[in-house]
Amino acid sequence: MTKRSAQPAVSVLMAVFNERPALLQKAIDSITRQSCERFEFIIVDDGSTSPDTREVLVSSAARDPRIHVEFAPHRGHAASLNHGLSLCRATLVCRQDSDDWSEPDRLAAQISFMDATANAGLVGTHAMLHQEDETPLWVPDLPTSHGEIALALHDSNPFFHGSVCFRRDPVRALGGYREWFYTAEDYDLFWRISDAYGARNLPRVLYHHRRTGHAISTTMAERRHKERALIQALAQMRAELGFDDLEQAKWRISSPEMVDAREAVSAHAEHLLLAGRYQAAFGAFRGLILQSPFSAVQYLRLVRAALFVVAPLLRRHMFRQAPLARNNTSNLTTLRGPDRNGTGSLRGMHRLGRSAAPESAVSK
Repeated sequence: MTKRSAQPAVSVLMAVFNERPALLQKAIDSITRQSCERFEFIIVDDGSTSPDTREVLVSSAARDPRIHVEFAPHRGHAASLNHGLSLCRATLVCRQDSDDWSEPDRLAAQISFMDATANAGLVGTHAMLHQEDETPLWVPDLPTSHGEIALALHDSNPFFHGSVCFRRDPVRALGGYREWFYTAEDYDLFWRISDAYGARNLPRVLYHHRRTGHAISTTMAERRHKERALIQALAQMRAELGFDDLEQAKWRISSPEMVDAREAVSAHAEHLLLAGRYQAAFGAFRGLILQSPFSAVQYLRLVRAALFVVAPLLRRHMFRQAPLARNNTSNLTTLRGPDRNGTGSLRGMHRLGRSAAPESAVSK
């Protein structure tokens, strides 16, 4: 849409679908105001039907020649990112989600790290979590070293999708994002990058992640829960066999024990809670109680949600974050229901572990 600038030091990649104008503009502005000015900003519009979204993209590209907008048919988030990846000219690619925002020195910090660290194929950053209205929540304690990340990946996705910077050519060699994943494409890709090239997280808060609830549904939460289990099965295959296969991985998770729909609904409820959609969140928690009226776990989840609303200073302690798989399920679901022997157990009000990142942009 715009004439391409000189060779950039980094390509910033964003996919957009019907994003709210104010959120989209803030995300774009956070990149155009970076201390590192030698970048190109590839924005793929995934068939948005909102004229307001298109207006923000057109006007932003008109003001800044570093922005290149591609208007494409609606194909989904992963396909749009792959299309954008094919357009990136720099050897480093930094992601940016359309409803989050970056600190001004984020690009400079990640470029410097990648230039100095040959054995890293990807680097993310720490991030401040925000509710939908930008009310700050907390900074999750992400793993930073490759060893810590390799362990955390077995539980969930230890990266904020929009915060990562990766090497373009190795990711292209891996096939990019696998488009059969609708909610967890980043979890799958980052695990493959980590296995093949190594991964890190910078211990600085260089990104702001907004929890939104407008696109969340119970059906989507269940799908995310299933995709998370599928990605873990694929990783297990790679470790055992040296390759993975989607159909075999699906067979591995076919047991009902592998995907608990109640956990997906609970993750959905807690996602709404974090976004600040309290009425919808409490409705979901009440639904869980109606499904399991004799489960103490469901009542404790409702009590914890009430405390979250009335006692903001205690929020981080009530939800001592385990890694969030953004594609994550909410990953703050820490109260355990019946275990596999059917006896039922409650492992406390929080699950011990390091905090990780929310799922993918789709899961917001």
